[in-house]
Amino acid sequence: MAGRQRFIDEDQKRELLQRMEAGETVSKLADEVDISRQRLYEWRDHLRLMAI
Repeated sequence: MAGRQRFIDEDQKRELLQRMEAGETVSKLADEVDISRQRLYEWRDHLRLMAI
């Protein structure tokens, strides 16, 4: 991850988060789409806040 910006649409985010919830490792998912693990956790937290 060399500081470039990746665009991941909402459907892709949801798919990644579903896989994360199903037990796939966050590191594996983050590496697969070339983003930080922290970004996945941010998306998860944001989605949880939206559901309240």
